[in-house]
Amino acid sequence: MWKAPLDGPENLLFWCLLLSYTLPFIFYYFLSPTMMANFFNA
Repeated sequence: MWKAPLDGPENLLFWCLLLSYTLPFIFYYFLSPTMMANFFNA
């Protein structure tokens, strides 16, 4: 299914999806730590 070294269009799509899910959390964590604290404590 997946090649050993991920390459090709499917790799680009995979990384786009991965970044689209992780980047917002990274931005929220660095830009507003209190917001993240409130989110986890809610």
